Amino acid sequence: MNIFKTIGKSIYGPDFYSTLVGQGKSLSVKYYFKFLLLLALLATIIFSVVNMPKAFRALTPESVDSLVALYPAELTLTTKDGTFVTNVKEPYQIPMKYQEDAPKKEGEQENFAVIDTKVDAVSLETFKKYDTFVLINKNSVVALKDGSLQMTPVATYFAPGFELNQTSIKSFTVKVLPLVRNMVWLIPVLIYIGFYISGLMTLVLMFVWALLVWLVLLLNRQSKGYSYAYCITIHATTLSLILGVLFTRLPWYVSAIVTLIVILVNLRKPRVPVENVTPVVPVV
Repeated sequence: MNIFKTIGKSIYGPDFYSTLVGQGKSLSVKYYFKFLLLLALLATIIFSVVNMPKAFRALTPESVDSLVALYPAELTLTTKDGTFVTNVKEPYQIPMKYQEDAPKKEGEQENFAVIDTKVDAVSLETFKKYDTFVLINKNSVVALKDGSLQMTPVATYFAPGFELNQTSIKSFTVKVLPLVRNMVWLIPVLIYIGFYISGLMTLVLMFVWALLVWLVLLLNRQSKGYSYAYCITIHATTLSLILGVLFTRLPWYVSAIVTLIVILVNLRKPRVPVENVTPVVPVV
């Protein structure tokens, strides 16, 4: 059967669901593999149409220059003998760039980074006084993580003689930008592969979901074994999986409800038509 016809009958096809009895799991699993190829393609197309233009706009030379400009033009940060050295008066603050439509909220830091190389040891209380996300002191980069200070020594990420300023950042972006723009084309491929692998994991979870379907069939006096319950679970999830792609992943309980509705609609017992019987009038 054509895969698109099977998808349609999996969403609504009472006669189709009746043919699943006794056919075994292999045909339904093969259907799911084919369906997943198409579903992953649909998800990749939607993601690419929505996000790829944004990615390329963010990687134009003009956009990158605007990001480089966020680094203070007068600031040069260098490393020497395992310590940080600057050319500015300290403590030097790099404030957060809050927008008018997203102003600073209570409890949020005033600064993105503060440089104070005259300070060696930093306590939690001292760190909070700087009102910053990151503090660069004499020999480490300090940040708050899970309520405690995380200190990264200079030598961990910065080689001796390392120099950071607008010129060095600009030079780095000029070299890296063409490579990054070319790598953006790999994103749809990675999305496709990742979605397909995620779908395969869902197939495993269906073994558990089929137990619930089996129970529903038992209560409805339509049970024909666990294998049948697993087959109809595979087909009945078709609609919820499509909706999950179109609406960026449905909550699990919504997917479960949609799947259950598809099952009940396709397995409901047909009404037996009542024949109109003409009453016999006795002749007197």
